[in-house]
Amino acid sequence: MWHEDDRMMGMYASLDDGGSSFLGVCPACGESHTHVLMHRLEPSDPRGTVWVWCDSCGSYVHFGAVIPDWWENPGFVDEGRLDSFVDYPDSITAKVDEWANDLLG
Repeated sequence: MWHEDDRMMGMYASLDDGGSSFLGVCPACGESHTHVLMHRLEPSDPRGTVWVWCDSCGSYVHFGAVIPDWWENPGFVDEGRLDSFVDYPDSITAKVDEWANDLLG
């Protein structure tokens, strides 16, 4: 079901300034089912990894980036499963959205 699509990287750009929501329109299918998870490598390190996915069409992208200052890593994410994307997002999507939107306040 999942397939990599670099168009998903555009979803991250609006978050760098603390946009109002992580949910957005998927650039691949046009549906409003996108999700973003960021993970800072170390608490004092601005670098990390970003996952953007659409649970409607299965498009996703994973890349390294500078994580915005306002982001905090969620404790419920199993870091060991982040490298293997298949099926993991389905189990955490609701929690990721709630966490991210709470941070955006």
